[in-house]
Amino acid sequence: MKILSPYLINRFIKIAIGIAIAVALYFQWSLRSAVSLEVPSDSKQILYGIPVIMLLPLNWYIESVKWRWLMSDHTEMTTWRALKSILAGLSLGIFTPARVGEYGGRILFVPAAYNVAALQSTFLCSIAQNLVSFTLGFVALMYFLNHSGLQTEILSPVLLLLALGFWTVVYLFYFNIQWIDKIRINFRLDHIKWLGRICAFREIKMSRLMGLLALSYIRYMVYTTQYVLVLLFFGVPFDGLLFISAVATIFLIQGSIPIPPFVGIIARGEIALLIWSQLDISAPAVLLSSYTIWIINILIPAIIGYFLIWSVNIPKTLGMHK
Repeated sequence: MKILSPYLINRFIKIAIGIAIAVALYFQWSLRSAVSLEVPSDSKQILYGIPVIMLLPLNWYIESVKWRWLMSDHTEMTTWRALKSILAGLSLGIFTPARVGEYGGRILFVPAAYNVAALQSTFLCSIAQNLVSFTLGFVALMYFLNHSGLQTEILSPVLLLLALGFWTVVYLFYFNIQWIDKIRINFRLDHIKWLGRICAFREIKMSRLMGLLALSYIRYMVYTTQYVLVLLFFGVPFDGLLFISAVATIFLIQGSIPIPPFVGIIARGEIALLIWSQLDISAPAVLLSSYTIWIINILIPAIIGYFLIWSVNIPKTLGMHK
């Protein structure tokens, strides 16, 4: 005898997700409110704020194009359906460490038969975007350290060697993604059936991987532009390449550290303070910029994603029942 009907299970999961999101937001916002912030009198430059909002849909639309492109080899997917998957992923990612919940969110709008393909596509999209962030971030970090007076004769070659080593290994794996399954077999993990399904990446055409990387670079430019405009909105003085390098360095550090979900917003603010303090930028402007870009690019889409999740039969899309 079934204890709960599929209908009740579906409702229970959605309510639980909503509670988790609410708790995560409460803790993050309570941490933020502990910081005394005053908006500078000259920060209300609305001309900088308008394009930030206009670039929001473009940011996540590009990500949906990437994901839909990869999923097109497995199942037909409309642009709107792909975008809903991305937003649902953001909704679940907002309360999970390192936003791993995005994997679960994206499969909610995919038939159960293609869940593994959805997980693999999400992983590949993430790898491509992180490659861009780390590549440009290391270059920016070298420039930032050199022009902010923090670079030393020892630090410079060490960072360069680390960057070259990282780029070589990760780019090799990216363009030979099927190696992951070979590593699983070599480590004799082939007895784990679910791991074998997830790691069984097929060989992907070089043109497809290059296109995915190109879209990731374009998306990186979009959200970098957003961050720059928000900083200008709050009165942070623009300082050419040093300004841009500071932003890219922040993205590099944020992407390198798995931030716990309940302190995500405050951690982003502290990272931004660490970098901008080297340029004598005021703390209120830095913190307000970090919180604003998080609200615009993460929080608002995540809330939209949660409402979209209510249109999904979660047990069915996860293959729990027909």
